[in-house]
Formats: sequence, C-alpha cells, structure tokens
Amino acid sequence: MAKRTIVIVASILLTIAVSLLLTQKFRTARHGPALTIGVLTTIPHPALDSAQEGFIKQVSGKFGSAVRFVMQSADGSAAQAQAIAQAFHANSDIKAILTLGSLATQAMARVEKNKPIFTAAVSDPWALNLDRQDNVCGSSDMINLTQYLDTLKKLLPDVRRIAIMFNPAEVNAVGMVEKMTPLLERENFTITKAQIQHESEIGQTMNFALSRADVIITPIDNTVASLVETISKQALKANKPLVVADALLVQKGAFAALSGIDYFKSGQAAGAMALSVLIDGKTPLQLGFAQAPSTKLVVNKKVMNTLKRSVPVSLTQDCIFVEK
Repeated sequence: MAKRTIVIVASILLTIAVSLLLTQKFRTARHGPALTIGVLTTIPHPALDSAQEGFIKQVSGKFGSAVRFVMQSADGSAAQAQAIAQAFHANSDIKAILTLGSLATQAMARVEKNKPIFTAAVSDPWALNLDRQDNVCGSSDMINLTQYLDTLKKLLPDVRRIAIMFNPAEVNAVGMVEKMTPLLERENFTITKAQIQHESEIGQTMNFALSRADVIITPIDNTVASLVETISKQALKANKPLVVADALLVQKGAFAALSGIDYFKSGQAAGAMALSVLIDGKTPLQLGFAQAPSTKLVVNKKVMNTLKRSVPVSLTQDCIFVEK
C-alpha cells in the first residue's frame, strides 16, 4: 500500500512539473523571451561593436532564444545617453543592462541602482567610483602602460616627439593621458597634447599634431576610434605613424596597436559575469572589475611598408600582422 502511495505521489509531482514547464514555454511563446537585457553603447565603432558581440555570444550561448537584447546608442551625446538610461530604468521588462564606453556607463549608473549593470569597455572604473556601486561590475580596458612604453621604444627607436590625441571630454581618455604623460617625459620624449571633440576639428587638430610630432599616439578613446580612418589617412599622408591602443583600429589604417585590447574577449568576460549574476546568484559587488585580455603588438603590414618601417626581431615573436 505504501509503495503504491509513493508511486501515485511521484506521478502527481511529475504531472505538475510537466504542466509548469509547458505553461512557462507557452508564456514565453506568447509574451516573448524570459530575459530582456538592455544594451547602451556610447558611440558605434569597431571596438565597442566587438565587445557587444562578445557579450551577446556569451550570454546567448547559455540562454539561447530565451534572451533578447534591446540595443540603443547614445551617438556620443551625454543627453541622449541619459535619456536612454532613464528609459531602460523605467522599462520593467529589462532585467539587466550592458553598457559600452564610459559615457554610457556613467549615465546608466547615475540612474539605475538596482538592476545589474555589466560594463565591457571602461578604462578606469575605479576613478569613476563604479566599484562603490553595488550593482555594477565588468571588464576594464585599461592598457598596461609599462608594457606599452617598452614596446613603443623598441618599435620606434628614432622617435622623440610624440603627440597624444584624445577627447578632453572623455574621462577615461583624460585619465590615461595623465598616467601616460609622466612616463613618457621620464624617458625624455617631448609631448604635445592634441585635443579633439568633434569630426569638424580633425583637420585643425591633425595639422597641429603633425607639425609638432614624429608620431601620433592615442589612448582608449571612443571619439578618436570613431574617426580613426580619417585620422590614419592624414597621418600616413604626412609619412608619420599612428599608434593606437585598440587592436581593431589597426585594420582601419593605424600603423600599430601596443598592448591592444581584445574587445571581443572583453565582452565575453563581461558576459561571463552576467551569467554568474543572472544564473548563479552572485552579486556584481562580489565580482568587481577585471582586466580585459590584450595582445602585445598588432601591426598593419601595408602601412608599415608605406612608412618604410619594420618590426625589430625582439618583437616579432609577439607581433600579429594585419594585411589590410
């Protein structure tokens, strides 16, 4: 009798479980995916696009069709970023948010204090006090400046005058320039700071930089990244190398990337954190911020040949050549 009772109870429990599963599937089919993630990017460009792709691939690999992404771009506008952040905050369907770039991340963090925010392209989250906000975590794209400087000296041993091009409105870029400048000056480089905020300023800024420097270098900077094709063409025309911190920009005409960040892997790392929060129940505060993976040196072979330069033997083992 007891055995028969156990069988009946087990059968009832199994029926209930199947019913709940079918009900959930029916609800998902009728009302859409079980999880909606908002994606706010600072401005469209290859690095942030790649980070977004890495995040989506990582999260979709686990959730499949049960997750959808609502993607919005601030197009470099702080006001637009703030408006999108407010909309994401007010949308009860959005359960988590991916932010790409400092402008997007700051806007979202100011508004949202409860939903988890995952970042994939913020150079210095500590300077922005993001580490003090309980619902924010992600991967940092801060470059290794010691490694950067060492590679720069080996790759361009004849260069003494450097122009650093950056947007003074980008907090991360400014922070990196402030860290980079004393290291370069300590090595007796002459530094010129070339500031650019809008596409209309390219001609004037490039003329200024090229007249005072033998090489132009850029920190992680979304504005420069979005304009890199035009900047690289003008640098090449002047027969001067453009050195960037984002490996993807080498394919857009830059001469080389030193300690270049792998943004796809950066996005994947942020995606892994998202899974830890959304599935494993960890908190963003527990996960904090991790350094994004990087490559030591990426060189555009066509640009290198045009500039009549070469990669020294000491760097060839860790060098990736791009043929474009």
